[in-house]
Amino acid sequence: MAATTDVRIKNNDNDKQFLFRGVTPFEVGKSQPPIAVPIVNTTSANTFLFRFIGQTEIITFSFALFNDGTDVSNGTESGGITTVNEQIDYLRETIFTENFDVDWTLFQSSFYPNDTVSGITGVLSDLKISKTAGQTTVAFGSITFQRGNIGAL
Repeated sequence: MAATTDVRIKNNDNDKQFLFRGVTPFEVGKSQPPIAVPIVNTTSANTFLFRFIGQTEIITFSFALFNDGTDVSNGTESGGITTVNEQIDYLRETIFTENFDVDWTLFQSSFYPNDTVSGITGVLSDLKISKTAGQTTVAFGSITFQRGNIGAL
């Protein structure tokens, strides 16, 4: 029996996908940072705050990688990606690459129920994977996704 897919991401350049299962927690954070201009010889209550920029949305979630026969590439990689070691290599070498101009679509129905078909667009900014040496049946990881549109150079 395969685990439920909690989050799916798709590379918008080559359509490669990854199915994330065992996701917990799924955290969405939004910020709208001000620029502070403190006035000399006054208290913090007198600081001028300016907002010249819009909002930033950061999504971070943890996930599990395990052997249950599921092709986590969702059929986008020939031969499939099923074992823990294949999943780790696929995440590190195919999904999270050195390419700076790749954007992704993230699909997650609990936080983004209105975007289940089109998803939300952004970039991957951080990937961590931990695995006990010699362990072949399970690994854990976390990933950070920043929502927005990538600028073209």
